[in-house]
Amino acid sequence: MLFFPLEARCVTGANHTTDDVNLLNAYFYRLVERASVIDPGKRFTNTFRPISEREAGSLFHGRESIDFIYKKIVAYLAENKNNLEFHNLTLSPLNEIHVTGICSDQKNAPLYQNSGAEMDGYCYGSIIGGGNAIWKDYALIGYDLRLSNDGDVHPVDFYRYKLKAGFEHTTLSIARDTIVVGPGSFGQLLMSANVQPENSVIIKTEVPYNLWLLGAFRFYLWHVWYDDDERANKDPRLWGARISLMPWDTVEIGLSRTAMYGGSQNSDYDSIEGYWEMFTARNENDGENEYDSEQIAGIDLSVVLPFAARYTPFSGAKAYYEYTFTDIRACWQPEDRDDGNLLKPLAGSHLIGLFLTTGSMDIRLEYMNTHKLAYKGGDSQGYSDNGYLIGHYSGLNTKGLTGEIYYELIPMLNLYTGAGYMIHKDATDEEQIEKNIFAGADILLTESILLTPTFQYSTFDKTDRDPSPIRYDFANEEYDALAVSFRMNFIF
Repeated sequence: MLFFPLEARCVTGANHTTDDVNLLNAYFYRLVERASVIDPGKRFTNTFRPISEREAGSLFHGRESIDFIYKKIVAYLAENKNNLEFHNLTLSPLNEIHVTGICSDQKNAPLYQNSGAEMDGYCYGSIIGGGNAIWKDYALIGYDLRLSNDGDVHPVDFYRYKLKAGFEHTTLSIARDTIVVGPGSFGQLLMSANVQPENSVIIKTEVPYNLWLLGAFRFYLWHVWYDDDERANKDPRLWGARISLMPWDTVEIGLSRTAMYGGSQNSDYDSIEGYWEMFTARNENDGENEYDSEQIAGIDLSVVLPFAARYTPFSGAKAYYEYTFTDIRACWQPEDRDDGNLLKPLAGSHLIGLFLTTGSMDIRLEYMNTHKLAYKGGDSQGYSDNGYLIGHYSGLNTKGLTGEIYYELIPMLNLYTGAGYMIHKDATDEEQIEKNIFAGADILLTESILLTPTFQYSTFDKTDRDPSPIRYDFANEEYDALAVSFRMNFIF
């Protein structure tokens, strides 16, 4: 993988255009978050993923306190020594392969937080391989091909691709990828890794702007074209925007917003007036205007706790919070002008998390509570793509707590285990209780071959008979589910 050495490619500014690190490299993302909590001195953020090589490189430049993590990443995402050089063009036709196998005792079980993968029967399998080409420092082409038994796609398809141009602070990408927005790990309220990669255009800040007293400033704009023929309103679209401020190295404040619109049954918003109506949300949720869309807005806060290393056994700690809402009462909306509300968020959902690390052991606790109207706008499939919610995988009208311990037993063997408890409620407030336990390992067979076996066991006190991601139909029938999986990553 064309990633390191960091100093040469990602830090000095010599390279504005670098590839994004595939979300399938979960081990990399664990190490990066650990490093950013131990020493957050470079105003690094991972609240918009995937992150690029340039972003990751800036975290480690000159940081001796996290050099031991830097060396682990260098060893794993090793520099490709077999690149093909043609004048100003660098080719890496194949720099990583990901082999995945998942089996469950439940037929066609949903595969949450697996980028929209779907089980065909009792098992799912895929092989994903990709590479890239970089012309000078101006442009990059990246691609991943997938061979799978996913019944909804061709056996061989373009899983991801990216055409990317980099500038001093920002990048512009035409891509097919999964966009993750928010500080959460087990799930995000706004946009998560629960859905498949889709065609998109992304403008992203990779090197923050310095706004003096306001600190480091980033902005993000994106537009997604969903390929979803399973819903009544086929192939909707989504635009999103986010701004982020870091007044200190240890604090990040983010404001984000998305709007799902268009599709086979709605307006395509093919005029400036249409987009302006949607952006201002002047007619949001009036049910009568063609510019009505499903919009979600949110705010998030991440704080690295500076006292952790001094007063606790941990080398670093981070607390984070995310709040989203799907409706507002506002003075500029015609239906709300007489309410006397300048601005009042409605249908709010919450996510609270705590991350602790010693440098070799990570502990995470995450609580979430989604509103009964979250993700429910639009047609019968709501805020979803091919049956998977774009936001938090657990669904609407749900609250739950998940915890995990991740421990480096020896340098080549990392073990983790965790448990979760969730309560789902239907429209009549009838409850379904879900409990699960999971365990796995990251086993470095060599420095750049990683094997990750996992298992998860879940119990449910009721069965949900409704296939819709935004409705429940509970029946008094208990059941349990067991899933085992493995992923093997080869980095060349």
